[in-house]
Amino acid sequence: CNKHSFREMAVYVHCPSPYGYCGYSSESSESYGDELVSIRTGGGLDPDGRCGIRNDAVEAGEVVVEEYAMSAIHQNKKDCISCQFCFKFLVNAKDIHNGMGREDVLEYATWLCECGEIFCSEICANESYRRGHGLLCTGEFQSEDSPLVKFKLHAINTDDLFLLAGKIYARVITEMNSTGTSFERVWEIYYKDFAPRCGSLYYGEGEDFDEETFQNCEESLRLLRAALGPAVCNPDEVDSLFCIKLYGSLLEKLTRNNIGIRIKNPFASYVDKLSVDNELLKLIASTWTILDDTAEKEEEDTAEKEDDTKEGMSPLEFKEHIDELFPCVDGEGLFSTGGAMNHSCSPNTRIKFGEDNMIQFIAVRDIAAGEEITYNYIAHLGEEVGLKERQEALADTYRFECRCPKCLTEIEAQT
Repeated sequence: CNKHSFREMAVYVHCPSPYGYCGYSSESSESYGDELVSIRTGGGLDPDGRCGIRNDAVEAGEVVVEEYAMSAIHQNKKDCISCQFCFKFLVNAKDIHNGMGREDVLEYATWLCECGEIFCSEICANESYRRGHGLLCTGEFQSEDSPLVKFKLHAINTDDLFLLAGKIYARVITEMNSTGTSFERVWEIYYKDFAPRCGSLYYGEGEDFDEETFQNCEESLRLLRAALGPAVCNPDEVDSLFCIKLYGSLLEKLTRNNIGIRIKNPFASYVDKLSVDNELLKLIASTWTILDDTAEKEEEDTAEKEDDTKEGMSPLEFKEHIDELFPCVDGEGLFSTGGAMNHSCSPNTRIKFGEDNMIQFIAVRDIAAGEEITYNYIAHLGEEVGLKERQEALADTYRFECRCPKCLTEIEAQT
């Protein structure tokens, strides 16, 4: 089976990957996976939740598992010109350095939707529609009074997690309509097993209930139902699908299971490979300026500000600021296997993204067969973060108290 046909079929399985990787097995809801990693309930760092178990040994530096996002959103579209399905940049390093912008890309874009979203290929365009883009496309709507436009604007102004939830609803409805499968079955296949939890701050249960969050959730659901409800072929399932408890539960699952996506700008990747004494890097860096922070002080006049403007960067400064000058694609997505992996403050894998939103879990040490696969949910905080700060960050975002070996050792040392 070739790569193209895998992409065409992938929407109907649990883990949409062009490499044929499927994380779901209808034979058992307790344990599923592929030949590399099995997903089980119980037996991991979270005794009541799911975990990923490596089926055979892997050496440090090797890929433990890789997969594409089930659903994902691009959070900085204005900063990056990329495919809205796979997130791959649509311009190369040379184009970016030459100043090619979105308008230039639009002139020659082959796969351009009427809503303005661009795709890198027919495969990505078709796959996006297969997963519900047709229900979320605003191309035919010219007024902000449209429920769909209102839903998206509300999400942008409150919580972009609503946009991801909307993508998931559109995908579920599209599959319900195209296959005749019931809502309950489609939901069970894709989303039932993610991070089971009683209560959700999104629909008004639990100790961490927040009135504003709940109200935003209600309004988001109301707008989403107005936008997508009429598209459901079986009207008897509309109430079950657009239920505040289900919607809130989905948002809670996304909060606890989403993984941040970051894809390096091609020009930034090119610069990273250059040494600071490279003549080309020196030339490029000399064309950029840094405005000193003191230039922004209100008490300084224009002349003083100009004096504080530093013409050109050193190669080292340019490399240090490269991600600010040439932003990465930033997003977040729900991953089949990745969403089952538990956190550890001393994990055995790290996350890596290449040119698109395929996630790779890379072993940071040798991993034995039968060992649980973990990664650090808060790796962005750095390795030197103390116990208290780690625990607070995990409780605030993911709502759990970490009991990994590193935390338990540090807790014991304090008693």
